[in-house]
Amino acid sequence: MTREIKFRAWDANKKLMVNSGVVLYDGKAYLSYRDFEDAIQSGNYLMQFTGLKDKNEKEIYEGDILGDCDVYWYDKIATFELRGSSLRLWAAARTEEVIGNIYENPSLLQ
Repeated sequence: MTREIKFRAWDANKKLMVNSGVVLYDGKAYLSYRDFEDAIQSGNYLMQFTGLKDKNEKEIYEGDILGDCDVYWYDKIATFELRGSSLRLWAAARTEEVIGNIYENPSLLQ
């Protein structure tokens, strides 16, 4: 069985968000764009699609900012969560919108 997994990467040197398009998983990951491969091999920041969309149907990725909270991967329970909120991400996604991300818009969290 194959499923689609999406990633994006923040290229800190170029100050540029690079989308991967689709990565197919069947035991191995295949990257679809050379720029994306370069970005993650350079030790930049990799962010995974959470599988959720905000109230405007925009995809929510790790590192996105919803309201005044950011999305992060919580290792202890292996899920995406909102830092600084008592809401679960899936609940916030219904009412909030992505207003930026922690790399391009860090001032939104201040």
